[in-house]
Amino acid sequence: MSIMTQSHCNNPNMTMLTVIIVNYNGALFIKKCLDSVMHQLAHMPHMKIIVIDNASTDASLDCIAPYESNITLIKNTVNVGFPAAHNQILDQLSSPYLWLLNNDTEFSHATDLVSPIIDYFEANPSTVGLSPKLLNTDGSLQAQGSGFSRWVFNTNKIRAVRFLSGASLFIRTSFFKSIQGFDPQLFFYNDDIDFAMQAKKHKKKLIYFPSLEVTHHGGLSTAFNPISTQIGGYFGSVYLCKKYYPRLIFYLYFSLVWLLIAYKKGYYMCMKTDASSEWVTELTHLQQRLAHDI
Repeated sequence: MSIMTQSHCNNPNMTMLTVIIVNYNGALFIKKCLDSVMHQLAHMPHMKIIVIDNASTDASLDCIAPYESNITLIKNTVNVGFPAAHNQILDQLSSPYLWLLNNDTEFSHATDLVSPIIDYFEANPSTVGLSPKLLNTDGSLQAQGSGFSRWVFNTNKIRAVRFLSGASLFIRTSFFKSIQGFDPQLFFYNDDIDFAMQAKKHKKKLIYFPSLEVTHHGGLSTAFNPISTQIGGYFGSVYLCKKYYPRLIFYLYFSLVWLLIAYKKGYYMCMKTDASSEWVTELTHLQQRLAHDI
């Protein structure tokens, strides 16, 4: 009998896990993601699945429609971003564990991905985040974080790590609620960095679970709106640097990012492309926001 079954044998119908998929213009790939998740119901039939559509302008809702009997679909009227989409349902989350899953992921339909992970959480109360091994589209190992951390994830052993990607991130709900979800200042990118820093701050553990695998195609969602996602990434990195690091390190990083933005803005002012005007406008707004909000 598994740890999970022993711990909850008095309530076998309890919803142990809520899957949350935030979608924006994912019509080309969300079906594979949802098909993969649906096959997990064979292993955890009371698993709850929530899909939050961030005002997609493609055929996403048509692709999602056939699954509506098995999911809770939330349709936002504007793209509120990745962190805010999760935070908007924070007070509705009642399962002990969450699975934050990118819409450009897929995994074996035959593998029980969820039960071993829930069992691990149940046996290790100090663990607040857990990720399976991530693979690129070609089947190669996907480093979680920068390429410099590849060696950390090039192992077949369960191990504690300092950072986990948000592409397929299992979270202990009580901890997520205790930190009030993701930082609302973030829009896209950096939410997983913030979560890792919160885990460190509260002396909790993040666990890499490489015996289970998820393919993360990566970059498919951002391809539809590359400018706003990169702008959000720049702002978020500066914001988190100020939030967690000493003042001297923050000022050095702020200066480097400011120089990068100025260089990029000058480049698009000189090199006329179809996106030049939008880049210049967005980079100008970013400079104003950094000067005002940071």
